Amino acid sequence: AFDNDEADVLSSGSGEIEIIATAGNITQANGSTIDGGSGKVALTAGDSQTLDQVKTSGADIAITAQNGSVTAKDFITTSGAKIGIKAAQNVAFDNDEADVTSTGSGDVTITATAGDLYQEDESTIDGGTGKVTLTAGKKVTLDQVQTSAAAVKITAQAGDVVANDFIMTSDAAIEITGDNDVSFTNGLSDVTSSGTGAVTIIATKGNITQANGSTIDGGSDRVTLTAGDSQTL
Repeated sequence: AFDNDEADVLSSGSGEIEIIATAGNITQANGSTIDGGSGKVALTAGDSQTLDQVKTSGADIAITAQNGSVTAKDFITTSGAKIGIKAAQNVAFDNDEADVTSTGSGDVTITATAGDLYQEDESTIDGGTGKVTLTAGKKVTLDQVQTSAAAVKITAQAGDVVANDFIMTSDAAIEITGDNDVSFTNGLSDVTSSGTGAVTIIATKGNITQANGSTIDGGSDRVTLTAGDSQTL
């Protein structure tokens, strides 16, 4: 555990940071920073992780909760490299500072294997120019999701997809699949693929619902909306 805002782990230069809690938890207090400099950051917990500030530059970030959940209270960021977050249960970005950012071409992959994936209002997942893949075993609740010139794929394997803000890319596809409903809850809940990327939205067993002012925009490409039940657009 990193118990206060002075409990930082810093590796300047290219040295890798690896933190393992074999049978327990990794916990950062508010203001605690794990900074890999320009080296990889790998955090592995046998149970759960509660994180604050995690960053590096030009190297991957890998976060794994083998039997529990990942909760992020602040930023997780790198440049030109991948971010991978995987939990056996839930993944939650719990406030508006809990952003996941990979500037450049690194992919962002977030998986809540048997639980929910949740973004608080004003939280942003930004893939830079890399692919964004978001998967939950149950429900996906999103706020701001974006990348450029790369695909966005969102899957709720046994639940709903709820979008409370924008999902966007350019010249690449957006695919959203909910096992039950897919909902765009307000006028900010736009799905935009500018350029040639197709937009595909599937509510396998349920409804597709757009609130007033919500826009689904395929740019110059195809828009395909498929609901097992009804659509309110």
